[in-house]
Amino acid sequence: MPLHRLALLLLCSISMHSLAAPLSLFSATYVAKFNGLPVEARRELIKVGDGYRVSTLANNVLGEMSQSEEFDLDGVGAIQLKRYHSQQRFFGVAKVEDLIVDPVKNIARYSRNDKLQEIPLAPGYLGPISYQLQLARDLNTKRSSYRYLVLYRGKVKDYRFEPVGEEVVHTSLGAIRTVKIRRVRDDQERETLFWMAPDLGFLLIKLWQREEDGQNYELTLSAATIDGKPISATSP
Repeated sequence: MPLHRLALLLLCSISMHSLAAPLSLFSATYVAKFNGLPVEARRELIKVGDGYRVSTLANNVLGEMSQSEEFDLDGVGAIQLKRYHSQQRFFGVAKVEDLIVDPVKNIARYSRNDKLQEIPLAPGYLGPISYQLQLARDLNTKRSSYRYLVLYRGKVKDYRFEPVGEEVVHTSLGAIRTVKIRRVRDDQERETLFWMAPDLGFLLIKLWQREEDGQNYELTLSAATIDGKPISATSP
């Protein structure tokens, strides 16, 4: 199926009830490990003018990575990507990525270091961070699977997810009830799992990923505020 047709189908499948709900602003800090090395990670969602900015920052002794994405909500509350920026420096090597949406020409301009390309847009395309926010909103619909088209490194990626049950995650805040989500991949060598808390607006509580070469990383929530209020454990 052509990607633009799939995008329209995905957009039509989103619950209007879940989209109409306002976005809660948050700031979350995570304790993370990458191949056993400690990593400090932070994610936040803030209001910027009439829109929003979601950002992630992670660093350790080897280097640092930052990502940010700006977006609006349309009339029914669907996420509309505006721009994305990524910068990372590890072992002294820097990489910079930018993605800027031109709604007039209906394209996205993607650049990575000195390379530039244009990507035709279709309704429903999401960014490398905002798809996680859309997933959190859509989990209220309690479907058996979720699917998004994501602009990632100059390509349109088809991301699929499925719930695999509920699980209590033990954090420094205490035990938190979560829904465990698996990303469905054709490549069985890679695996990604999310644990998201329904009592906290499906805030990400834990993430674990295994790469093709066997390397893995995970992060677990250590502190967070939602709409300016510190959260506490939500164990059953």
